[in-house]
Amino acid sequence: MREDFWKELNEARATNEHRYWQNIFPEAANLDMNCLSENNQYLSITGSENSFLNQKSMLGPVQSDTRVKPIYTEWITNFDRHGTETNWNALFFYSMSDRDQAFNMHSDTETVCLIQGYGDVGMVVGNAETLEKTIYHMKTGDVILIPPLTIHKPVPIGPRVTLSIGSMPNKYSQQNSR
Repeated sequence: MREDFWKELNEARATNEHRYWQNIFPEAANLDMNCLSENNQYLSITGSENSFLNQKSMLGPVQSDTRVKPIYTEWITNFDRHGTETNWNALFFYSMSDRDQAFNMHSDTETVCLIQGYGDVGMVVGNAETLEKTIYHMKTGDVILIPPLTIHKPVPIGPRVTLSIGSMPNKYSQQNSR
Protein backbone atom coordinates (compact mmCIF):
# COMPACT_ATOMS: atom_id res chain seq x y z
CA MET A 1 0.00 0.00 0.00
CA ARG A 2 2.80 2.46 0.87
CA GLU A 3 5.53 0.87 -1.25
CA ASP A 4 6.31 4.10 -3.13
CA PHE A 5 6.56 6.01 0.14
CA TRP A 6 9.04 3.53 1.65
CA LYS A 7 11.10 3.57 -1.53
CA GLU A 8 11.23 7.40 -1.49
CA LEU A 9 11.99 7.49 2.23
CA ASN A 10 14.90 5.08 1.88
CA GLU A 11 16.22 7.00 -1.15
CA ALA A 12 16.14 10.20 0.92
CA ARG A 13 18.02 8.40 3.68
CA ALA A 14 20.69 7.28 1.21
CA THR A 15 21.35 10.92 0.27
CA ASN A 16 20.90 12.22 3.86
CA GLU A 17 18.14 14.66 2.96
CA HIS A 18 15.01 15.63 4.81
CA ARG A 19 11.76 14.99 2.99
CA TYR A 20 8.07 15.67 3.55
CA TRP A 21 5.01 13.65 2.45
CA GLN A 22 1.34 14.52 2.84
CA ASN A 23 -1.33 12.16 4.21
CA ILE A 24 0.77 8.97 4.14
CA PHE A 25 -0.61 7.63 7.44
CA PRO A 26 -4.31 8.61 7.58
CA GLU A 27 -4.73 6.15 10.45
CA ALA A 28 -2.64 8.57 12.54
CA ALA A 29 -5.96 10.33 13.22
CA ASN A 30 -6.21 7.80 16.09
CA LEU A 31 -3.21 9.45 17.74
CA ASP A 32 -5.29 12.09 19.44
CA MET A 33 -5.62 13.65 22.91
CA ASN A 34 -7.39 10.54 24.22
CA CYS A 35 -4.49 8.37 23.06
CA LEU A 36 -2.01 10.80 24.65
CA SER A 37 -3.94 10.85 27.94
CA GLU A 38 -4.30 7.05 28.05
CA ASN A 39 -0.57 6.56 27.43
CA ASN A 40 0.29 9.12 30.10
CA GLN A 41 -2.01 7.36 32.55
CA TYR A 42 -0.39 3.99 31.78
CA LEU A 43 3.14 5.37 32.14
CA SER A 44 2.30 7.18 35.38
CA ILE A 45 0.85 3.98 36.86
CA THR A 46 3.73 1.72 35.75
CA GLY A 47 6.63 4.13 36.06
CA SER A 48 5.37 6.85 38.43
CA GLU A 49 5.96 9.58 35.87
CA ASN A 50 3.14 11.91 34.91
CA SER A 51 4.34 13.93 31.92
CA PHE A 52 1.49 16.41 32.25
CA LEU A 53 2.43 17.32 35.84
CA ASN A 54 6.12 17.52 34.96
CA GLN A 55 5.25 19.91 32.10
CA LYS A 56 7.27 17.94 29.58
CA SER A 57 6.36 18.09 25.93
CA MET A 58 7.17 14.47 25.18
CA LEU A 59 5.87 11.14 26.37
CA GLY A 60 7.24 7.68 25.75
CA PRO A 61 7.86 4.93 25.10
CA VAL A 62 4.55 4.45 23.26
CA GLN A 63 5.30 1.70 20.72
CA SER A 64 3.24 -0.91 22.58
CA ASP A 65 0.02 1.13 22.29
CA THR A 66 -2.41 -0.67 19.96
CA ARG A 67 -2.80 2.49 17.84
CA VAL A 68 0.96 3.03 17.51
CA LYS A 69 2.19 -0.55 17.18
CA PRO A 70 1.09 -1.11 13.54
CA ILE A 71 2.83 2.10 12.43
CA TYR A 72 5.93 1.30 14.49
CA THR A 73 6.09 -2.26 13.14
CA GLU A 74 5.70 -1.06 9.55
CA TRP A 75 8.50 1.45 10.15
CA ILE A 76 10.93 -1.15 11.48
CA THR A 77 10.04 -3.58 8.68
CA ASN A 78 10.50 -1.10 5.80
CA PHE A 79 13.16 1.28 7.07
CA ASP A 80 16.63 0.59 5.60
CA ARG A 81 19.04 0.53 8.52
CA HIS A 82 22.34 2.35 8.15
CA GLY A 83 25.44 1.22 9.99
CA THR A 84 24.71 0.24 13.55
CA GLU A 85 21.12 1.51 13.76
CA THR A 86 19.47 -1.07 15.97
CA ASN A 87 18.00 1.05 18.76
CA TRP A 88 14.47 2.30 18.17
CA ASN A 89 12.17 4.59 20.06
CA ALA A 90 8.63 5.84 19.69
CA LEU A 91 7.56 8.96 21.54
CA PHE A 92 4.67 11.38 21.50
CA PHE A 93 5.52 15.04 21.28
CA TYR A 94 2.59 17.17 22.28
CA SER A 95 1.39 20.68 22.94
CA MET A 96 -1.75 21.62 24.82
CA SER A 97 -2.08 24.97 23.04
CA ASP A 98 -0.32 27.21 20.55
CA ARG A 99 1.32 28.94 23.52
CA ASP A 100 3.35 25.85 24.39
CA GLN A 101 6.91 26.14 23.22
CA ALA A 102 8.29 22.77 22.28
CA PHE A 103 11.99 22.93 21.47
CA ASN A 104 14.40 25.49 20.10
CA MET A 105 16.26 24.77 16.87
CA HIS A 106 18.23 21.62 17.55
CA SER A 107 19.62 18.51 15.90
CA ASP A 108 19.53 14.88 16.94
CA THR A 109 22.10 12.13 16.52
CA GLU A 110 19.36 9.79 15.36
CA THR A 111 17.21 9.61 12.26
CA VAL A 112 13.75 10.88 13.16
CA CYS A 113 10.47 10.27 11.38
CA LEU A 114 7.63 12.48 12.56
CA ILE A 115 4.06 11.41 11.85
CA GLN A 116 1.41 13.98 12.61
CA GLY A 117 -1.52 12.71 14.64
CA TYR A 118 -3.90 15.22 16.19
CA GLY A 119 -3.76 18.91 15.28
CA ASP A 120 -1.36 20.89 13.14
CA VAL A 121 2.26 21.84 13.67
CA GLY A 122 4.72 23.92 11.72
CA MET A 123 8.03 22.13 11.31
CA VAL A 124 11.04 24.28 10.57
CA VAL A 125 13.91 22.35 8.99
CA GLY A 126 17.19 24.08 8.33
CA ASN A 127 20.60 23.69 6.84
CA ALA A 128 23.28 24.53 9.41
CA GLU A 129 25.82 25.44 6.70
CA THR A 130 23.68 27.71 4.49
CA LEU A 131 21.27 28.85 7.23
CA GLU A 132 18.38 28.26 4.82
CA LYS A 133 15.13 27.13 6.40
CA THR A 134 12.02 25.42 5.09
CA ILE A 135 8.71 25.45 6.97
CA TYR A 136 6.25 22.59 6.54
CA HIS A 137 2.63 22.75 7.72
CA MET A 138 2.05 19.24 9.04
CA LYS A 139 -1.52 17.96 9.25
CA THR A 140 -2.90 14.61 10.36
CA GLY A 141 -1.22 11.77 8.46
CA ASP A 142 1.69 13.85 7.17
CA VAL A 143 5.25 12.55 7.57
CA ILE A 144 8.62 14.24 7.67
CA LEU A 145 11.98 12.48 7.65
CA ILE A 146 14.75 14.30 9.49
CA PRO A 147 18.26 12.83 9.02
CA PRO A 148 20.81 12.84 11.85
CA LEU A 149 22.31 16.23 12.71
CA THR A 150 19.68 18.13 10.67
CA ILE A 151 18.51 21.20 12.55
CA HIS A 152 14.77 21.45 13.11
CA LYS A 153 12.13 22.94 15.38
CA PRO A 154 8.41 22.34 15.86
CA VAL A 155 6.09 25.34 16.08
CA PRO A 156 2.74 24.33 17.61
CA ILE A 157 -0.23 25.85 15.82
CA GLY A 158 -2.60 24.60 18.50
CA PRO A 159 -3.03 21.45 20.56
CA ARG A 160 -1.19 18.63 18.83
CA VAL A 161 0.07 15.05 19.15
CA THR A 162 3.00 14.01 16.95
CA LEU A 163 4.44 10.50 16.82
CA SER A 164 8.22 10.44 16.62
CA ILE A 165 9.95 7.23 15.61
CA GLY A 166 13.71 7.35 15.94
CA SER A 167 16.56 5.11 14.91
CA MET A 168 19.78 5.61 16.82
CA PRO A 169 23.16 4.07 16.00
CA ASN A 170 24.57 1.87 18.75
CA LYS A 171 27.63 4.07 19.27
CA TYR A 172 25.49 7.07 20.32
CA SER A 173 23.21 5.12 22.62
CA GLN A 174 26.19 3.46 24.31
CA GLN A 175 27.94 6.80 24.84
CA ASN A 176 24.77 8.42 26.21
CA SER A 177 24.03 5.56 28.62
CA ARG A 178 27.28 6.01 30.53
